[in-house]
Amino acid sequence: MSRYSTNDALVILCNPTYAFGIVLEPAEEITEWIKAFNFIVPGKFWYYPLSLQLDIYESYFDWLEEQGFTRKLTAAPVIVPICDWLHTQKVLSKEFRMKKQDNSILSRAELVNEFINQILDKDYNN
Repeated sequence: MSRYSTNDALVILCNPTYAFGIVLEPAEEITEWIKAFNFIVPGKFWYYPLSLQLDIYESYFDWLEEQGFTRKLTAAPVIVPICDWLHTQKVLSKEFRMKKQDNSILSRAELVNEFINQILDKDYNN
C-alpha cells in the first residue's frame, strides 16, 4: 500500500483541472499558488456570487500563465462540480489563515494580493 502525504492531498484538492477542465503545470507549483490565493483572499470573497468567484479564479489562472508561473496544457474533462471545488477552497482558506505559513506562501501571497486588488478595483468595484 502506498501512503499519501498532506501535500499529496493538497495537490489534488487545489488542482483546478477537476472543476475547470484546464490542466495547469507544474501541478506542485499550481498548488502553491492556489494555497497563496486561499491564504490571502479576503473572507468576503466567499460571499460573492458564484459567477464572480469563477471569474476571479479564471482571471487568476490566466494571470499565473501570463506571469510565467504556470502553463496551460490541453483541456480535461470536468469531474467535480464547480461549487464543490469552491467549497473545498473556502474550507482550505480558513485553515490556511489559521496556521503559520512558510515564507514561500507569504511571498507568493504578496503577489496574489496585488492581483486581487487590481482585479477587484478594475472590474468588480464599479
